[in-house]
Formats: sequence, C-alpha cells, structure tokens
Amino acid sequence: MPKIFISHTHSDKDLANAINKAIDDLFGKARVDVVYSTKKELGGGIKHGADWFKWIIEQVAEADVTFVLLTTSSIQKPWIMWEAGAVEGVVMASQQDGDDQEQRKVRPLVFNLQSSEVPSPFHRLQSIQGDDETDVKNLLKDLISQFSRELADLDLFAAGELLN
Repeated sequence: MPKIFISHTHSDKDLANAINKAIDDLFGKARVDVVYSTKKELGGGIKHGADWFKWIIEQVAEADVTFVLLTTSSIQKPWIMWEAGAVEGVVMASQQDGDDQEQRKVRPLVFNLQSSEVPSPFHRLQSIQGDDETDVKNLLKDLISQFSRELADLDLFAAGELLN
C-alpha cells in the first residue's frame, strides 16, 4: 500500500487533516496510508510515549512521499525545520543517482507564503501552492500517476473521475 507522511506543526493540524481527507476521498481509506503526528485515527499518529525522532525517521523511510507543510506558522518553529531537515537527510542518504521518485520523495506544500519566504532546503525544490486549486489538482494527478502500479485499474479510474 502506498504511504504518505505529512510533516507539519501542531498549529497546522487542520491542514494535515484536510490533506488526509482529500487523499482518503480520492483513493479510498484502504488504498493509501496517510500518517502524521496529530492524526487521531488508530495507527495514524505517534503513540503515547514513543520516541519522536525514531518515529519520524521510520515514517520518512517507509513513505513513498513526504509532504512538508510550509505555512506562516511553521516557518517560525524550529521543530518543523529540524523535522524537515531530518526528512531531507533520510532521503539523501537513501537516494540512488538518477532515481526520480527518490528525488521527488520530499514535496513542499506552501500555504500563504511568497516563494522568497520558503526556507532552505526547500527553496530549491519545486513546490506546490496548497492554496491554489490548479496546483492541488496537479499534485493529486501526480499521486495517481505515481501510485498507478500499486492500485487496481478500477481504483485509478475512480480517482481520476473524482479529480473534477
């Protein structure tokens, strides 16, 4: 089952929930696993007493895609930048030359920020404006394409129909 990890600050949990809902609606809850620290559903978030660092590293290593939510709130928090750096480090350590999927494993989703406000290391990556309908639609199309080998044809057809 394809897996998506959402890196975010606690104050952006509503955005993470909305992204989770959009992916669940598009693919069906049983088709793509979405995890993030504030997810309340069983198995979707970090367990009480778990080591944050180890949990994040495990999620990034297992995920096919990691979305890093960049907002006016998150770029002010040192934790999200640390987590984003950890995400980038795990990806770089596991990346093989020429592997486009690994190179695109980390995908910044930008909300209410100008491109000049996007912090390093994400300013060099093509980002998606999470508050732009066309960008979000293109992101969802990209996910359908990326997960096409792991999902049944009927699931892909249904997901494509839901985009509109």
